[in-house]
Amino acid sequence: MTVQILLSTYNGAAYLKPLLDSVLQQDYPDLKILIRDDGSSDDTVKILQSYAATYDRIQVILGENLGFVQSFLQLVTLASATTDYFAFCDQDDVWLPDKISRSVQAVRSYSQATPILYGSRATIVDAVLNPLGYIQIPVKQLSFQNALVECSLIGCTSLFNQATRQLLLRQLPQFAYSHDWWVYLVAAAFGEVVYDRESRILYRQHDKNLFGAITMEAEQTQNLTSAFALRINQWRRRIDRFITEGPQRRVV
Repeated sequence: MTVQILLSTYNGAAYLKPLLDSVLQQDYPDLKILIRDDGSSDDTVKILQSYAATYDRIQVILGENLGFVQSFLQLVTLASATTDYFAFCDQDDVWLPDKISRSVQAVRSYSQATPILYGSRATIVDAVLNPLGYIQIPVKQLSFQNALVECSLIGCTSLFNQATRQLLLRQLPQFAYSHDWWVYLVAAAFGEVVYDRESRILYRQHDKNLFGAITMEAEQTQNLTSAFALRINQWRRRIDRFITEGPQRRVV
């Protein structure tokens, strides 16, 4: 079974190399990486081109700035029509070596004709990878009803199959709150959603995150100063989004 990693980058030079190294060190053999840069102005493109010149399984596409949602949806469009599975990837995380192999193993028994979406728990870390806790395990059953009101699967943990991609391509949204929420909505409505309670990703939190993640578990760790700072940054980002986009940001 082949897997294609879908990575969107934007001014991510600070943390990009550890992410790329961790993806390249996956123990899954049949893996390729498709990267779309969303108009970076820092050293991101230089780093990407250097890696692409070194590793033939990396393909880099330089695009105009569309914003992270449309950039990821563009990657869905540009992805291979013959690959079995796809995994979204954020530019600042670190993957454990068996992240992809565990994901594929979790969905291998499902028919390739059935749209499948896999997601897992994530380990929250600070900017220098100090552990802060874990993303909370979803309380509600993962279903279309749940997907209508919240996104319970983090995009950077997800894996979906070609059937899900073909379903997505029927009608990509012009407006969406996030690419991972849209995929969750579609997969929950027409296919199967698989959740893994084990984490295989270090979900890095820093002051440039578009979306923050902090949980009671994180706040109860010894690193209370970092947890408090992340909580403040999370609220600051929410206020910034409210000012720039207003209260009626649409899901679809």
